[in-house]
Amino acid sequence: MSGNNPEGHNGRPKPNYPADDVFREALQGYAKENGGSGLSTDDQILRLQKQFGLSIKKTALFKQKKRLGIITTRKSGLNPEDEAQMLITMKEDDRAGLWGVAAVKQRLAMQGVMVPRDRVRELLHDHFDDEFATRFIGFAKNGIVRIPLDALGPFYKCCTDGHEKLNEQALEMGELNFGIYGAKDGYSSLCMAIVVMPNVRSEQAIAHFFLDMTEAYDYRIPLQLMTDKGSEVGEMIRMHRVLRLEAAPEYDLTRWPASVQVSSVRNTPIEGFWRWKRQGEGHSIKDSLLVGKTVGVYNPSDPLHVKVARWLWQPLVQERLDIFQEYWNTHKISPQAKKKLPSGKNPRQLFIAPESGRPDAKDCSIRVNPETVRRLRDGIGGEEGRKKAYEFVDDEFRALADGTYVALDLPAVTLSNVWEIFVLVVSDLRPLSADYFS
Repeated sequence: MSGNNPEGHNGRPKPNYPADDVFREALQGYAKENGGSGLSTDDQILRLQKQFGLSIKKTALFKQKKRLGIITTRKSGLNPEDEAQMLITMKEDDRAGLWGVAAVKQRLAMQGVMVPRDRVRELLHDHFDDEFATRFIGFAKNGIVRIPLDALGPFYKCCTDGHEKLNEQALEMGELNFGIYGAKDGYSSLCMAIVVMPNVRSEQAIAHFFLDMTEAYDYRIPLQLMTDKGSEVGEMIRMHRVLRLEAAPEYDLTRWPASVQVSSVRNTPIEGFWRWKRQGEGHSIKDSLLVGKTVGVYNPSDPLHVKVARWLWQPLVQERLDIFQEYWNTHKISPQAKKKLPSGKNPRQLFIAPESGRPDAKDCSIRVNPETVRRLRDGIGGEEGRKKAYEFVDDEFRALADGTYVALDLPAVTLSNVWEIFVLVVSDLRPLSADYFS
């Protein structure tokens, strides 16, 4: 009998598994998705096929996960004291107190801490019980009215918009301005990009954002852009149209418009995303920013203060946005019976394997010519123009501030200690000529 099946796989060839470190990283990543509950077995199998071309049965998958020591909520490996401390430490960044059970569970999972939902709820009640009332349904009734939306699959429609709740008018801290610009896939709800920029009203800056996103997604663009009616989106819309006409002329512009501009309140996918963000991460960032004004350590009329604050806060805001993007893309979308778009899964799964959300869904991306992307970027200043779009301070000042940070042996910057570090850096740089900071 053994001679008829030397490989021991019932006549099938042995699966070509990825290297253990790559395989472990993928499987552990799947365990972090869907709010830390992990992908279903069927979705894991589909994802492995999409990512590695690996066809594997359920029994074999279970054996591989056991062999590689994949951590799940059923096998966290932590004692109760460690779980509590990890949660308390993570909640230090929730200054607004708006992260509920699902948000905390997901953020812990992003750090590799797999804690069951009931245990998270228990710990939050033990240490942050007063926050529950503020998150109770009906406590605050506001927000944007949504309309049913539909899409054929990933890249069918990409919704972009700017978020200015950290701009000069909102902060009232002089020239401090941390605009945020983001893009969201209409089918999967994936946050495709989210960045902090000195000026999200700049047409060229937003065009660089679009080209960066195109490069990041392997030179693929969506079939359609959905934007608001602001003047800053004009160059992005033009570039998208040029790229689409060159790469996919078969799509008639009358039947398949390259872009749609709507009022902000009608751009519901991305507008709803901003509201969701404001209720968590956004409030915490703004609350921490305003501490500098409240306690009087920040003087908006002092040029040195302005430059140090820009240098210090830009990477911190971007770090928090990166964390939020990962959180959003792996959270489980609540099942909604009346929703046309898929739900009950996480955005990353729907984006990578669209058929897991709807059998007829398909990838609608259009692959464009990298050389055309380069020429378009050259037309708006090239790499120097791109640098300017994201630059909060010049290279010379950044070098000075970075040197001070290293010389003082300061700790990693967090929302809790940022203004303490600000005071130390300002004090060290103060002896320099005032003319430099004018």
